[in-house]
Amino acid sequence: METLRIGSYSEGTMRDADLIPTFLDALEDVDKERADKLEAESGTTDEESWEDFVDKDPEAASQLTTDLFDVLGEYCPEYCDFGASEGDGASFGCWPDVEALQEAVRDGEVLDFDKLDRPSVGQLVCEVNERGNVSLYRVKVSMELEEVWAIV
Repeated sequence: METLRIGSYSEGTMRDADLIPTFLDALEDVDKERADKLEAESGTTDEESWEDFVDKDPEAASQLTTDLFDVLGEYCPEYCDFGASEGDGASFGCWPDVEALQEAVRDGEVLDFDKLDRPSVGQLVCEVNERGNVSLYRVKVSMELEEVWAIV
């Protein structure tokens, strides 16, 4: 399954009329069929703008925005969520959940890179360097590490 890139998709607005087309574009990048289906289910037409849709049925627009948050969350890489950034409530995107990742390392669900011994194929490995940069890897069949995502 294709995943969203980590980072912001929308900044500086919380208006459904702005968020819906932006989120549909993000979904289209990873699952065009699903984006088209959600857009069709909204009942909007090519001639109708998202502004008109929101004005006509604000409740349906709000529900579509909520649905898009949920759907986009399904396309986030492991240990990432779709929502508002921690520092800016009007910056929406795909963000690493470092706390959940740290907990998974403590619980042994994800291996600590510094204690890597005999990883299994498909297992996740977390590396935190001296600067606090975090990288998540998956063990490949060749026993090499393939980067899932990294943040600086």
